[in-house]
Amino acid sequence: MKTNSLAFAACLGIIITTWTPVEADDSKVQPAVSQDPMTLLDDLSVLKKGDMLSVTIKEDNSKTKWIQVQTTQPAAGDVQFPYLGLVKAEGLTPKKLAEKCKLLLEKHHFKPATVIIALVEPEELQPGKVKKPPGGQN
Repeated sequence: MKTNSLAFAACLGIIITTWTPVEADDSKVQPAVSQDPMTLLDDLSVLKKGDMLSVTIKEDNSKTKWIQVQTTQPAAGDVQFPYLGLVKAEGLTPKKLAEKCKLLLEKHHFKPATVIIALVEPEELQPGKVKKPPGGQN
């Protein structure tokens, strides 16, 4: 019995003596980066009359809304934006429109405001139609 106890104690001694806590080198620790989703928005496509947009205002905790760039007067080129009413959209990119609406929302409704706007392709709006992935097979 004594031999087993000594062997067990020796094992514990080895484990305890060989384990040493390693201090973290704070200079190598990178803080978690929370990227603003608005930086990822489309800044290439230019909005035109008839374009359909998906709009999400993160802070209002509601579902994505669908809005269209108006085609008829007196609001041609405008969108009926949640909380803001008519906002000029034609000629802007989705990112520029989101930045414009963010500023207006922060002035009157949400501080801060996160606005996500995406141009929706017409084929994405057809009910029941499934978009085939590039290079995918049926």
